[in-house]
Amino acid sequence: MVQPDISVICDVTKIDENGCNGSPDLIIEIVSKASVQRDLHEKYDLYEKCGVLEYWVVNPNDKSLNIFLLDRNGKYVPLKPLTYGDFVDSKVLADLKLDLNEVFQDLVKEPEEGYLLEGEKRLSS
Repeated sequence: MVQPDISVICDVTKIDENGCNGSPDLIIEIVSKASVQRDLHEKYDLYEKCGVLEYWVVNPNDKSLNIFLLDRNGKYVPLKPLTYGDFVDSKVLADLKLDLNEVFQDLVKEPEEGYLLEGEKRLSS
């Protein structure tokens, strides 16, 4: 079982007290150094197999977004990678339009353990 960082379910009949029954329409994973392999391999394969229509992988470390769309054969087709300065439109959610400058504007740094805000320093113990 996996738990996406963000999932969008358009069909409310898929949702009950146990969660989502069936595939979400859109899943967004925000990768870290520790999760990138799992997100790009294990979860990619699972989401493709389960029929998730659109899968986004956001990498804050290199300010990139990779989008995979499910084709008619049930296989993901990658779109051109996007980065800081690009705009993104969801194919599944017509009204979802994002400016990646805004998405990546206030990032936290990813140290070996925990997160720090830009310019913040870790206190030594």
